[in-house]
Amino acid sequence: LSPDGRMVAYAAGNGTRFRIFVRPLAGGRPIPLTDDTSAVETLPEWSRDGSRILFLRNGQVFSAPAGGGQEVPARGIVESATWSPDHRQIAYTVADSVFIRDAAGTTRLAAVSVLPGMCSWGPGDLVACSAGNGWYLRPGMAFGNGSPSWLITIAAATGRMTAVTDSAESNVAPHWSPDGRTLYFVSNRLGVPDLYSVDLTARGGARGAPRRLTVGLDLNSFSFSADGTRLAYSIMRTSSNVWSEPWTDPAPSHRGNPVQVTQSDHVIEGLAVSGDGQWLFYDSDASGNQDIYRMRLPAGEPERLTSDPTEEFNPFPSPDGRSIAFQSWRNGSRGIYILPLDGGPLVQVTPNTPAQE
Repeated sequence: LSPDGRMVAYAAGNGTRFRIFVRPLAGGRPIPLTDDTSAVETLPEWSRDGSRILFLRNGQVFSAPAGGGQEVPARGIVESATWSPDHRQIAYTVADSVFIRDAAGTTRLAAVSVLPGMCSWGPGDLVACSAGNGWYLRPGMAFGNGSPSWLITIAAATGRMTAVTDSAESNVAPHWSPDGRTLYFVSNRLGVPDLYSVDLTARGGARGAPRRLTVGLDLNSFSFSADGTRLAYSIMRTSSNVWSEPWTDPAPSHRGNPVQVTQSDHVIEGLAVSGDGQWLFYDSDASGNQDIYRMRLPAGEPERLTSDPTEEFNPFPSPDGRSIAFQSWRNGSRGIYILPLDGGPLVQVTPNTPAQE
């Protein structure tokens, strides 16, 4: 939302081509922010006076007049960027690093974390970012993915980094209250993604537990007006199933008739077929969070293999078909586990480390 709450800037497109548009809330047609019709433009952020919009285009930071016009680039291949309160600095993320760039073009490393992104600079010295899932708002297959992540605050002057939430579920898209004392964010900690808030200490740590503010909203991202009285938000509805198609040529010919294999209103992010072609393994959120399932091909009954309250992704069967390996967050960080399919005990094969390779 614009600072005065009268306009909304947003990214819209088809996954491979995104543009920034500006539209009055009282009505009227959307206005493209730039003349480029082939770029991928994302993550708009208004200047505090409402005159310009900061945004990303193809891995670079730009700003442009809010009414449309010539954009001005900044340097860097980035995942997210945010203005400082006085607009004299930009905090942006590249891979595992958060950088601060000033008006003179001088850039310094502020902090290193795990896939930081969606950063938001508060009214003071603190920058809030989501860590562990920098692809959540990136157009493409990972858009809106449910990978667990956590919120951090970074002191721009010193680089001091403080964890605000745990990493057992998805915690993304942080935004500040006007007074800088509260952080709002999207989380699926109690089911579908909803809006939460958590009060912060002066050093950027959590003061108490997060509070749930909406129920069942299925939130994707959001923004406040400058005075915090109006909220604009987007809702994401998605489902995915597995399909099969005959493959008889050296490359898929698409001459066959595709057949739907799984039949559910759920999201599947990873799948694999056993070496003998008899079993399909996949992750699904049919039971609330991502669990591992298998079904006998071509049309068997799905069988749930894991039921931990944390997320599990990307099952892969062993060559002998007696076990599956998958990724899980059950110990607070990404880990690889092996599950024997004959009922044997689950085995963790990677250590619990903050690095989360």
